[in-house]
Amino acid sequence: MVALGIVALNSIKSDTPLLSPKSLYKFLFRRCDKLPTKDIQNHYKHSIRQAYGQHADETDSDRIKQIIVQAVKDSDWILKKYNVNDASKKPSTSTQRRDGL
Repeated sequence: MVALGIVALNSIKSDTPLLSPKSLYKFLFRRCDKLPTKDIQNHYKHSIRQAYGQHADETDSDRIKQIIVQAVKDSDWILKKYNVNDASKKPSTSTQRRDGL
């Protein structure tokens, strides 16, 4: 477990002013449930478990704050990635015909 208790963060969009490492873990898992398929949800939940374990012995409060802020930013990016209006079916710029046909 992370040695630090609660870390204040004002940049979190969920209107949660304080997050401990444990509440961050729960927050990220809940966000995974918003992803479109079980396979995608399980992939990101596995990544969260691994990252949490890798940083379990972190004691520097500034580093913990940095990890939490980055985790929230990453989760925002992932949610935006999967909530785009089907961008994966649109042809990329490089495959579009230049004559507009």
